[in-house]
Amino acid sequence: MVIKIRDLILIVVVVALSAGSIVGYLSVPDDSSPGNGENQSSVTANDTDIANAANLDTNTDSSGLSVQGASDTVPLTSTKPTLPAPADFGQYEKYHNAENTLYVDEVVGRGQEASLGDSVAMKYTGWLTTGEMFDQTRNDENGKLLPFIFKLGEGRVIQGWEQGVAGMRVGGKRRLVIPAALAYGPTPRDTIPANSMLIFDLELLAIQPQ
Repeated sequence: MVIKIRDLILIVVVVALSAGSIVGYLSVPDDSSPGNGENQSSVTANDTDIANAANLDTNTDSSGLSVQGASDTVPLTSTKPTLPAPADFGQYEKYHNAENTLYVDEVVGRGQEASLGDSVAMKYTGWLTTGEMFDQTRNDENGKLLPFIFKLGEGRVIQGWEQGVAGMRVGGKRRLVIPAALAYGPTPRDTIPANSMLIFDLELLAIQPQ
């Protein structure tokens, strides 16, 4: 069951995934991490073309004002949340040792909901709490978006992504605040120091159901 609560900075706690999840998984293979930009297909930057080129289904309408979870619907304010800028990400350090991924929906999608077993196409930007950006989705030489595509529940991404992407709807934009233990833990990775919290801004572009 996913439980959502409002904190002072509009952060919502995601309770750990159910028994069928990959709880305990901390790192990902070198060739499949968002940090490496692999597993990205060349598609255009609108939802319809992404669905066609990546062979994924989409049904997008981001005008809704509620979040549909595993068993709960929590209304959101119609006011778009004001999220801290990268220069202010140090305030997230108070969640460094949190037990679960935290998130806030900047835009609530109205398309299909992402569930375990679904293949999802994501646009993302990742930062350290210092405000340093360490990765983002790329465009090819023709300016076409290269979304990051992975299957929820297969363990190809860090656990913070597994927890934070589940429950998103197509068209939604979400910020993840990932404690170090649910990112790469004590293992340094490229430009990511050991025991680093990670901040991601995500957009769910399309879904292929299981």
